[in-house]
Amino acid sequence: MLVSVVVPTHSRLGILRQTVGRLLGQELTDGDYELIVVDDHSEDGTYEWLCEEARREPRLQTVRSPRRGRSAARNAGIAAAGGELLVFLDDDMWVGPGFLEAHGGAYREAAGAPVVSVGKMRPWPDNAPTIANLAYDRRLAHIDDCMTQYGDDLPCRYLCTGNVSIPRSLLGPGPAFDEGFAGYSFEDTELGYSLAEKGAGFRYVPEAYAEHRTDTTMAALLRKREEAGRSAVRFLQRHPEAAEHMEVPYEVSGVASTARQDGLGKRLGKSVLFSRVGVALGGVMLTIAAAAGIQETAVDLIQRVGYVRYGRAYREAAATCRHASD
Repeated sequence: MLVSVVVPTHSRLGILRQTVGRLLGQELTDGDYELIVVDDHSEDGTYEWLCEEARREPRLQTVRSPRRGRSAARNAGIAAAGGELLVFLDDDMWVGPGFLEAHGGAYREAAGAPVVSVGKMRPWPDNAPTIANLAYDRRLAHIDDCMTQYGDDLPCRYLCTGNVSIPRSLLGPGPAFDEGFAGYSFEDTELGYSLAEKGAGFRYVPEAYAEHRTDTTMAALLRKREEAGRSAVRFLQRHPEAAEHMEVPYEVSGVASTARQDGLGKRLGKSVLFSRVGVALGGVMLTIAAAAGIQETAVDLIQRVGYVRYGRAYREAAATCRHASD
């Protein structure tokens, strides 16, 4: 059995070197693997380094992709892959021994059944304890804790391309990932729902263990939350049944399950919370807490300010949809 590992990357060479090295140190008892790194038009010498490494390592191949986002990069990796099992990994997920063996074993255990395996994702223990890193790591650990509870009956909404394996037979001939998701988040969740509609099952495989090498900033985290708010609206238009499991602050045109019967007080509260004043006030409070070194408060505020950014971006995207349908 040939396993194809697909890793998209953009301008993160320092972390990628370790990611690639750990992946090339894997072993499979029943077959072989290839590593496909898709360079999403990096600007730090990533592509040149990958080409040099590929000349020395036959299992490594690199694909240069125009910078069109994560979905396009992953689709380019799928097109270049030859394996019957595709493993998707983010460029900042550091795997340990037995990682590919665990994914391959889960695939063999399924014995041809359409099963998607999501691996364990925890923070790398030596991440710098900055406020931004702590906020990200706590969210990641919370998601992994949720997946642990489901085991072999994992809901499709937990498909995460940070660490997942998918039989190629499930993906079909066309693009697997919706390239209309230009920003962060929901492109992998959308694939999960689409595969579930085809009859796929999902399981949590903790033996396929990877640690997230977190190196982020508060600005980057908040920008991702804004992108997630816009992506959420597109996702709900594709899969309205998912609304009950999501943050849905406003109605989305054409998606009945997002209708809100808010009272006057709640409408006024939202108008203040998601206003420019609300965004600015949250940012000021976060800056003060961070400058004062009040770590726990600042970490909590990142989550709250992130939700405000999410809600504001969501509202703007939902309004665009309403105008388009008028």
